[in-house]
Amino acid sequence: MKIAIDVHKIAGRRSGIGQYTDHIVGCLVKQHQGHRYFLCHYGLHPSAVGRWIQGGDVAAWEHARARGFTGVGFPFRKVARMYSSACTRVVMRRTPVDLFWGPNYRTLVGPAFKTAVTIHDMAHHHYPQYFPRSVLFYLKHRLRGVAARSHLILTDSEHSRRDIVNYLGQKPEKVVVAYPGVDRSFRPLSDPETQAAVRTRYHLPERFLLFLGTLEPRKNLVGLLKAFARARERGLDAPLVLAGDPGWMYRDVFRTIRSEGLEKAVITTGYVRDEDRPALYSMAEVFVYPSFYEGFGLPVLEAMACGTPVITSRVSSLPEVGGEAVRYVDPMSTGDIASAILELWQSDSLRQTLRERGLKQAAGFTWDACARTILSAFEGVVYGVVR
Repeated sequence: MKIAIDVHKIAGRRSGIGQYTDHIVGCLVKQHQGHRYFLCHYGLHPSAVGRWIQGGDVAAWEHARARGFTGVGFPFRKVARMYSSACTRVVMRRTPVDLFWGPNYRTLVGPAFKTAVTIHDMAHHHYPQYFPRSVLFYLKHRLRGVAARSHLILTDSEHSRRDIVNYLGQKPEKVVVAYPGVDRSFRPLSDPETQAAVRTRYHLPERFLLFLGTLEPRKNLVGLLKAFARARERGLDAPLVLAGDPGWMYRDVFRTIRSEGLEKAVITTGYVRDEDRPALYSMAEVFVYPSFYEGFGLPVLEAMACGTPVITSRVSSLPEVGGEAVRYVDPMSTGDIASAILELWQSDSLRQTLRERGLKQAAGFTWDACARTILSAFEGVVYGVVR
């Protein structure tokens, strides 16, 4: 097969979707199996895809770069996307492909090739108030059409699959679940030098609770902070580290830190480099992730793989990720979250039990398996075969 992939999300500071795209493309190239890949992007330097070009039959379509639009915002970002799509179509006429895959809710549709799209979740349907208007408009008014015109829809969990079937009106057999994996770099790290370097870089204390992810309302950080304040009132003597870039509508997080009097108890690190995340997880006593909704919940998986006890919500896809290896809470109840924090912080034996269970649970999720599922789905669409 000749497969074109939109890889622009791997540029810059990668979100979860950027990590997803990066890992899967790397695995597809490594597995190879006689297929050829074309990587489409705008505003992305060719060096970012160079490692893949050396590893298999891969071409980077530099023609699809919208030069001059790098790092600009809406509406110019939309212009860059339109320009990139137009250039990509021109190149695809010269080098026809069998399938175009968009890993981030968007894709290209045309009569000469099959189309696949990844819809990671339907969070906008459940919590529209937590999305900026420009993003919400696309998800509410355009996503149904994208799904209908695509030959294949990939998603990250059975929960998201059900949502896509129910809310976008898609046939169940058209939607394929490919569980994301965890990179092998995520493992318990106890090297003193590595830990010391990360501790110094992010000004971390000796012991701490950790949240790692984008600071945005859907992650329930206001609820976490209120629960943390309540736990402190009940005797908790531990700092909370909020690690990650501010996302949209993040200001309520810092307002809550001030209103709850947590300025000296909460540490915000900003963006955490990819190579520092395993050590950060490993140093944390407890990882707390009481999100309202997740299409998968990659930070929960990463924390378990590093041997870190996890507190997370019993909602959406998170039980598929955590299995019986995490402490579940009601994300709507600050009292429940506070009790879980105190319970794990005060019990060495419970933390050890969750460490052991988490390592076993995380071992069942690999990027190689995810890529094999996706490639099999591509072959099913292009060749009409099912492995």
